Amino acid sequence: IEVVRHERTRGPAAARNTGLRHVRTPLVAMVDSDCRVEPDWLAPLLALFTDPGVGLVAPRVRSREVGRDGIAGVLADYEVLRSPLDLGRHRARVAPSSPVSYVPSAAVLARVEVLSELGGFDERMSTGEDVDLVWRLIDEGHAVRYEPISAVDHEPRTSLPAWLAQRVGYGRSAAALDLRHPGRVAPVVVGRWSAVVWGLVARGAPLPACPVLAAS
Repeated sequence: IEVVRHERTRGPAAARNTGLRHVRTPLVAMVDSDCRVEPDWLAPLLALFTDPGVGLVAPRVRSREVGRDGIAGVLADYEVLRSPLDLGRHRARVAPSSPVSYVPSAAVLARVEVLSELGGFDERMSTGEDVDLVWRLIDEGHAVRYEPISAVDHEPRTSLPAWLAQRVGYGRSAAALDLRHPGRVAPVVVGRWSAVVWGLVARGAPLPACPVLAAS
């Protein structure tokens, strides 16, 4: 094991790019420090690279179930059901404006040559750098795949400030992504139940909206 450290914090994009420059194999696996992998997690991902057009693949990133009380337990339970990193149970070809429009860089496997040709992650971005990389890969003609048969566990946020900071960070990346990829960032994502609730409110029927909200 070779440990490479920056003298000062430069963000996740710079950390991954520095690691990438030390890789001497055709493929590189990148895993965030708050993820836990199983010994066989790479096998389903490696199989996808028999297709020479595939540049990057990603496993399912599940929020780890933890036994905590109070707000930490509530947040952990919520993340198990609604983590923004968990893209679901169905494998997919990743593409903008599709059901799986990106994959998070919490855990990915990629071709070193392809990432190097693109210049790696954009170090000017503190968040959203993974979405930007995926969309640049696709623009260059490389396929990106999501394979949930392989799964890694992600440590959930344990405090409300940390949880909110994560969500604000994700939201803040939208402006930078829209500048780099005009028209690809969804202005709003609304679930079916929420759409019904807001539709009733907009039509001047807030009372019927209340039981729908409670049921959802």
